[in-house]
Amino acid sequence: MFYKLLGILVLLNGFIAYAGENNFKMRVSWVQSLKELNELIEQTHDRRVVQQNEILKRFHLINEAWADTRYDCFYAGWPSSSKMNGGEKHCQLPIFSNSSYEKGLCKVGEFQCQPLLFGKNLCVPFSSRKERNSAYANCEKKFQNEKRDHYDFLRNISRKEANELRELSALAGDICTAQTSPQKETIVCKKINEKISDAMKAIDRGFIEDAPIETGTSFSPSEEICDEEKPDTHNELALQIEEVAQKVSGPLDEAYEKMKTEFLSSPFCDPEKVLNNSEDKPSAAFMAVLMEDLRLLEYLNNEDQKKQMLQKLGAKYSFNSSLLNEVDQFLNQMPVYPQEPVKRKTLGAKARGILLQDAIKNYRSGNKELRPEMEDVLGKSNVFKKNSQGNLECPFLSKEAFLTAMSGREKVLRQHGGSIPKKNQITIVDYTRPSNERRMFVIDLDKNLVLHNTWTANGVGNDDGKGQDGLGGNPQMSNTPGSLKSSDGFIIATSASHGSRFGNNVLLKGIDSNNTNMASRAVIVHGWPSPMGAYAEGVNEFDRKTGRFKTPHDPVERLMTTNFRSGSYESMDDALWDVKGALATSPYLPPTEGCLGVPTINMKHLDRKGRDKNQVELLREDLPGSLIFSYSGPGMQSKYL
Repeated sequence: MFYKLLGILVLLNGFIAYAGENNFKMRVSWVQSLKELNELIEQTHDRRVVQQNEILKRFHLINEAWADTRYDCFYAGWPSSSKMNGGEKHCQLPIFSNSSYEKGLCKVGEFQCQPLLFGKNLCVPFSSRKERNSAYANCEKKFQNEKRDHYDFLRNISRKEANELRELSALAGDICTAQTSPQKETIVCKKINEKISDAMKAIDRGFIEDAPIETGTSFSPSEEICDEEKPDTHNELALQIEEVAQKVSGPLDEAYEKMKTEFLSSPFCDPEKVLNNSEDKPSAAFMAVLMEDLRLLEYLNNEDQKKQMLQKLGAKYSFNSSLLNEVDQFLNQMPVYPQEPVKRKTLGAKARGILLQDAIKNYRSGNKELRPEMEDVLGKSNVFKKNSQGNLECPFLSKEAFLTAMSGREKVLRQHGGSIPKKNQITIVDYTRPSNERRMFVIDLDKNLVLHNTWTANGVGNDDGKGQDGLGGNPQMSNTPGSLKSSDGFIIATSASHGSRFGNNVLLKGIDSNNTNMASRAVIVHGWPSPMGAYAEGVNEFDRKTGRFKTPHDPVERLMTTNFRSGSYESMDDALWDVKGALATSPYLPPTEGCLGVPTINMKHLDRKGRDKNQVELLREDLPGSLIFSYSGPGMQSKYL
């Protein structure tokens, strides 16, 4: 029996070593492909490495490529960033633009070739313009001359090196999938597109991701067996996971109902606070109701109708009698509809404007009589929904999505616990819901509390992002690069970052069978519009003289500074249309390119910690190091379920 068991262990050890060797060979093959791409870029552009304005134009790297970091171009194999110089964009030296660049043992006047492509401390001359313009070619030449082509430096890579290699791979992947890329149809890019999924897995298998750092303990990459669940051998981590499991043990149905009850009575479900902070300016829902009530003022020809309308407005919005008398005078001067339309519209604008200014000036939240009408505004824009009884209500996370997330969570923690320090937090995105519903829920499982609830756009895919319901619900899912679709399954939020295209964002790592390409596709959490977002953030006004958009302005501030008693009709009309346009909303969010688009509006009034930051900044603080679950319905596939 002993020898039989020994034989099994020998066979198992041989299999593990074989799997590790295959992953190493994949990493070598992948790096060779990345080097071929760099050579192709240099050859295509006559080695103009420093002055890469033409490369940027043709690749559209600023607009289409790697969004996860601030890098938008290649310099001699290093991710770098472009900078305006002499009216043109140039790819900067990585010495100045890439914080991960290290000189290593290179001397003054030398350049360290990209260590992930050439190994550490391979130095080439870097003093003259000619040497800088041919840095990559010089690196490759010296690499061959020194016979470093055995690539042993890729056998055991550190976590930092693996992350940098993913970053390098993602930038290359985007160059090869961008619609306008001149390299898209080349043999090199076809090879890269075929390999990228397996390559990202091989990179991850270059080190033991969950291994603790302990004195006297070392781990070999060969200890990881393919995609099977890794047994947790670290007692401290096992105890930590067990402690987490105990905290959320017990009837999940009961935990769900308690969390739902607290949520429905929280500010998240106050119709005055859903769209903007009503302490800064009147609720967007309130303003939408008021604008609708004032819409018909200029069309009232009957004296009795005018009196009834003014009495109704006075009671509803607490307008004083002197203001209503002034409005009545404007209405009495109006020509009978449809005569003299300009005069009628001017008097109507004056009437609406002074009433709006008074309502804004004297606005007080908490008007219970207006609550049903504000809920109706939210219902028409799909922010609220009708329940089974036909009543409008604040949408909460579906029980199916919650239970599904929890059913796979413990298995994820056992396999990836070392990468998820915030083990008591989970973010659930319920893609079965329309996109105008706030379908992202960041949950503190210790406190059984929703920390954040906000909107999430989905990928455009092949159906314009409208999903099966036409409102962004049940959108198409994909793991394929270039599909512009969302991905479902379990995801790790890794770190806060910044990109040239979307600005501040959160990087994501797909760990499920359906989202392994998230990093290579540059799928991130970034800022995006939200329903009535222009009301909270400001209106973008196009300047026809300059052909550019002006700095966004606050429509309420503009309305309050407009003279509605003696100003021009154009100025009054512009101010009124500003507010009306800012309150207009689509029944669904505009789709993204596969990323998770969240609002950039300030949500301090809904933050459990009282931070005065916009939603993207709050998520940049709270998501990294935590687990995300994207739910696409009862039939979704996941290796953890």
